[in-house]
Amino acid sequence: MFKVILLIFAFAIHFPNLHLLSAWTIQPAIYEVSIENGLSNGTLWVHCKSRDSDLGLHMIPRNDKFAWAFKTSLWKQKLYFCGLTWDHYGRKVFDAFIDDLDFEDDKCGGRHCLWKALDDGIYLYHIKQQQLRKMYKWNKYQYQIIT
Repeated sequence: MFKVILLIFAFAIHFPNLHLLSAWTIQPAIYEVSIENGLSNGTLWVHCKSRDSDLGLHMIPRNDKFAWAFKTSLWKQKLYFCGLTWDHYGRKVFDAFIDDLDFEDDKCGGRHCLWKALDDGIYLYHIKQQQLRKMYKWNKYQYQIIT
């Protein structure tokens, strides 16, 4: 029995995504990320990428959203980062999804990460707490006049 516990402990240390195991079988978890344009005016431009996929540049009209779903793997950790640009007002690049229990539970509150761009910043909805939390401020555009 001790050997089995030791083997499980060694496996857990070697594979940090152990939370993907369900009933002693390896099953990929399915996640969804969405980014909503809740801005008072203007268009939201969204460009998201991971190490192995580029989701392209998307123009998101007011009160609309861009969403994608994907599977994670026990063998390869997934990270998506996104660049948001608000026409002539600001921009922000951030990690929209990290395949990590702390991120999933503490930030998203589950397997759906629901981001919302508002005038004063980028918010993330925590599903379990049913609360919208401000995560980032916009980096404001700085215009330079060249003469």
